[in-house]
Amino acid sequence: MKNIKKDGKFYLKLDLKGLPSGGNARQNWRAKYAETKNWKSQVFFATKGKLPPKPLKKVKLKFTRHSSNKMDWDNLVISFKAIQDGLVNAGIVRDDKVKNIPEMPVYEQVLAKRGHGCVSIEIWEV
Repeated sequence: MKNIKKDGKFYLKLDLKGLPSGGNARQNWRAKYAETKNWKSQVFFATKGKLPPKPLKKVKLKFTRHSSNKMDWDNLVISFKAIQDGLVNAGIVRDDKVKNIPEMPVYEQVLAKRGHGCVSIEIWEV
């Protein structure tokens, strides 16, 4: 995890263990709720002590999934929803509306060894 100010702007990189489910995951509501809560909590604890003085008004986001197999793009995007919501709950970003994230986040997939799945999130203040 890095928390750097570049050109006076806030920058943070988070690395979280595990892989979020995609949009095709068949889960009952309790399992889905538990997974969402887990990812929001991971973001909250990973950002502890790394928060900007106040939530950022505008950001650029990059989400990277490190996995032994690749998802299709629509499932990749939806898999990061709870993590993006977690950035708001943690106080990194003011809101996840288009006015606060004016550009579509960047999504990447990187092959990793089986059992070494993780996600990386990069946040730039704009």
